[in-house]
Amino acid sequence: MDAAIPYVIELSLLIALQIAIYAGVRSLVLYGKHSQKLVALVGCVGLCMLIGLTGFKSYQRLSISSADATPSGYISQPNFSANLTPAMRENAGRNYVRQVYLDSGRILDYEIASGEKVPFAPSENLIEMRADKIANKNKRRAMDSEMLGKAMVWGLMPFPVMLFAFLFARREYKNLVAHHGFQPIIPRFQPKTFAEVEGFVNMLLGACEDAKLHTTLEMILSQTDDGRKAMIRGLLTELRANQAPRELIEAFICLLDNEVAEKAYVVIHKCERPPNMQPPSVSPGNA
Repeated sequence: MDAAIPYVIELSLLIALQIAIYAGVRSLVLYGKHSQKLVALVGCVGLCMLIGLTGFKSYQRLSISSADATPSGYISQPNFSANLTPAMRENAGRNYVRQVYLDSGRILDYEIASGEKVPFAPSENLIEMRADKIANKNKRRAMDSEMLGKAMVWGLMPFPVMLFAFLFARREYKNLVAHHGFQPIIPRFQPKTFAEVEGFVNMLLGACEDAKLHTTLEMILSQTDDGRKAMIRGLLTELRANQAPRELIEAFICLLDNEVAEKAYVVIHKCERPPNMQPPSVSPGNA
């Protein structure tokens, strides 16, 4: 159970980064360039690349250690042409075929002291050693493959996710434009301050002279943040459908910002209302 915990954490982190990368690319495609979202996207991609590079370095270290632990496959046969006693020849031959069995599993014949050739008979202990060696070799291979797979998943994962998010967001954007007259809520080229948006400044100035505009702004700005944003989005959809001037649309976009909306609410209440903006008197009979 404990060994599975790191895998769960790693999988959770991988899924979270995939979602963050997808959301970042989608937001940039739909709403235009935004420095904070761009930095967050680059950070997520960089973290994935870093984890992938770390995994690849671990794979290289494991591969080197596995290569050092693996025999070359060439086992030198003893020199029987030398002046050896029969007992020495039998011992050298037995050691040779024993090593061949451990490394490759092959059973060879060797010459005993009487000159007869007999097949090598591995003991139970030797058979267990051979089985352990095979198990360790398979385990090293599995670890190598797992580490390489992780490195490739982490290192390559951001790119198909970004491509999918880009293609999907572009399709979504085109559908919204075609069917709903959608335009980015966040301007693609934002001014440094909202005071630089000419339509917003003119709207605040006009609210002090136009009773209808003043009433509309007062009704919108007196709502809660969520209510105000919902009303403005509905109004923006209507303005775009009616092909209203871009300056007016940009002016209402500014009011989506909570801080700007609060300041605008203070501004329109400081207006000196002309006589035509005074609320109508209510007679007792109409009350």
